[in-house]
Amino acid sequence: MSWDLRHARIFIAVAEELHFSRAAQKLHLAQSAVSRTVRWMEQDLKVTLLNRSTRNVALTSEGALLLDECRQIVAQFERSIKRTRSIATGFAGEIDLGCNDFSFMAELPVIVPLFRQRFPDISIRLHEGERSQQLDDLATGKLDIAFIMGPVDPLNNSIKTLTTAKYPLTVLIKKNHPLAKRKALKIRDLANEPFIFGSRPGWNTYRSFMESLFADIQFTPKITQEVYGSIGIFGLVASGLGVSIYPDCRVPIQYQNLVVRPLVDVERQVETTAVWYPKTLTRAASHFVSFVQEYCAGVPAP
Repeated sequence: MSWDLRHARIFIAVAEELHFSRAAQKLHLAQSAVSRTVRWMEQDLKVTLLNRSTRNVALTSEGALLLDECRQIVAQFERSIKRTRSIATGFAGEIDLGCNDFSFMAELPVIVPLFRQRFPDISIRLHEGERSQQLDDLATGKLDIAFIMGPVDPLNNSIKTLTTAKYPLTVLIKKNHPLAKRKALKIRDLANEPFIFGSRPGWNTYRSFMESLFADIQFTPKITQEVYGSIGIFGLVASGLGVSIYPDCRVPIQYQNLVVRPLVDVERQVETTAVWYPKTLTRAASHFVSFVQEYCAGVPAP
């Protein structure tokens, strides 16, 4: 005869009640079956688990040790059952989420913690990447959802999208720069300034967006420095090595020497779009999509 959860549950009931009859009632079993099971456990272990008398039942030191172990085993089993059920209903699991530099620093630091408050058993893995790579990873199943810059081909009926944010453009300048004295700036104010931009290929989409803007308004920036990410841009501008045009995505910039000024004569905005394939969404990812839709309609309560 081998040990199983039935033995653990019977022993826990007897050890907690210290009464065979009450333990049997609690388990909806015959008292003889409960007594027989505990006796077999003692014979199998070759130790005394319970000291019995005509008046009471008491745990031995070995019985107390086994009680603790049995409780842990049953608790772990019940957690496993609960987690399995949660995964089946989408209330547990993992989501692979793609993001760009802007959503990584703006929407997602707000959305992800709120989502985790509602679905604490769903873990999210963030994968930062350029738009084309994210769309490829989404199509091959490496990502469940992606937050990319700009709209997606409307002719692709298999994909679903949601605009999560639109940001006007701002100018990043050093605090003691002469232009910092102004409350707002125009693009021509930057004609003689050295520019700092994100480098390719990581910033292909944003660079193409800005190049199209510059071509339309016939403005040629003097790009003197290219860096990989936003933090590098912020740092170089704060050091006085140039200016940059960056979306007003409410990034909590920590550099004391850096100021942000609105670019008032440019109407174009940077758009962040959530993208997913409905047919391949896991249940956990479906919960996230619904949550983002709710968030965009009005921030959900924690």
